[in-house]
Amino acid sequence: MSLKNFLLALEAFFLLVIVRLALSNLGIKKVIFGLAQRKAVILTESSSVSEKIILRASLLVPKCSCFVQAIVFKMIMSCNSKLVIGVAREPSFSSHAWIEQSGQVIFGEVSNLKHYVPIMEIS
Repeated sequence: MSLKNFLLALEAFFLLVIVRLALSNLGIKKVIFGLAQRKAVILTESSSVSEKIILRASLLVPKCSCFVQAIVFKMIMSCNSKLVIGVAREPSFSSHAWIEQSGQVIFGEVSNLKHYVPIMEIS
């Protein structure tokens, strides 16, 4: 692993931990408001961030959901993207979070995404 990728993974890990703890302690409402208002100092360039790095780092964070991962991806990306939260009722109730840019999923793609109905979008 190159030094740049190591630093990206380390940054992703710390952001995942911070977001996970913030959700546990502050609640979803404050975290979403903070995300909308954020002016975070990020160490990476948006083009350098990959889904693979966030997914690997998330394996080290307990209860790191797709929502936490999507928030971190959105925080790191500087492009015009939106975080989408959707729910599905079939075959059983479930929820999922992903990131879209210009109508295309750029993070959080799953095979059954077409079953999810968006209930919230955060730009």
